[in-house]
Amino acid sequence: MNRITLQRLALALADHSTARLPVELQQGPEGTLLVAGTSRWCRYLPERFFGGPAPHRRLLGHVPVWCLPKVMERWLPRVDLAIARVTVLAMGHFPAGRQLHVPEWVCTVASVPSSARFPAATRRGRKQRLILKQGLSWRFSHDPSELGTFIARDYRPYILQRYGQEAYLRSERWMRQRFRRGALIWIERGDQPLAAALVEQRVPSLHYLAAACCHGDPSHLDTGAIGATYLASFDLSRELGCTQVDLRNTRPSPADGLLAQKLAWGGVITSADDLTHDLLLSWERASPSLLRFLASTPLLFRQGDALACLDADPTNAQTTKAAASPALPGITHRCLLRLGDGVPPWEPQTATP
Repeated sequence: MNRITLQRLALALADHSTARLPVELQQGPEGTLLVAGTSRWCRYLPERFFGGPAPHRRLLGHVPVWCLPKVMERWLPRVDLAIARVTVLAMGHFPAGRQLHVPEWVCTVASVPSSARFPAATRRGRKQRLILKQGLSWRFSHDPSELGTFIARDYRPYILQRYGQEAYLRSERWMRQRFRRGALIWIERGDQPLAAALVEQRVPSLHYLAAACCHGDPSHLDTGAIGATYLASFDLSRELGCTQVDLRNTRPSPADGLLAQKLAWGGVITSADDLTHDLLLSWERASPSLLRFLASTPLLFRQGDALACLDADPTNAQTTKAAASPALPGITHRCLLRLGDGVPPWEPQTATP
């Protein structure tokens, strides 16, 4: 267990010992949610649930974490879905088998092929061909002054512009510490830099830590420049003797565009090893609003030591959607929620290749 993980666990312990979580009722045309936890960290699923205008929010109070299960149980008949963001230490307060444990983030790891050329018929081969047709090339830099340029000129403007209120900026100190064991990958067309990525070597992995379009200009995305940083990371991994690229964390849903991009580069979904919180989801009976939400935002959830995927068919047709959907690498099962189902209502089906 590394120092950063220990620090996060210490913070989680302090949070657990004093935690009083805000509990909100959120209502809109799409349905009703009960949300427990700090709004900044609980925003993703409600935004996906409501989709459009912001819902009406009513603060119900601040509840000690050990009282939260009773509060949620009391409100379940009146909401479509209850969401609680709690520390791993607080999960013992919740009755077993009554919640879906959704990790805040999932990790993706891609193996490094021995050849620089991917087979043309594979997804990686097709993406590689498109990048090369764009005339993109790359170079690796260990110059600290170039890191400063990347942080100030590219990384900060790009993250703030792209993610808005959801933006989380790494500190310059953190990035410089990783750069000492890593490099910058610059993507260029001729003499023009288009994008860059910060990576760190931790044998046997190359960790892909941050990427940005130059000058924060999102139009460079259309050139495939960010995708080219993934391709270049495989080249650098071969040079350094790394056998895999850790593509780091994404949201726990196959509907997330960043997760889809990482899977297209050969990523396999795994549990992130540095999380201190999970999202606990519960409902009394699956409503049409909940089915609609899960149909548009399937969720990855913990099933023992593995990860599974919960999907839904909003028409409530008796289909084999869970078995027929494309497999997600690293996901052992896909489960289909139907109208009226509780938690957990299914016998998991093995994902098909």
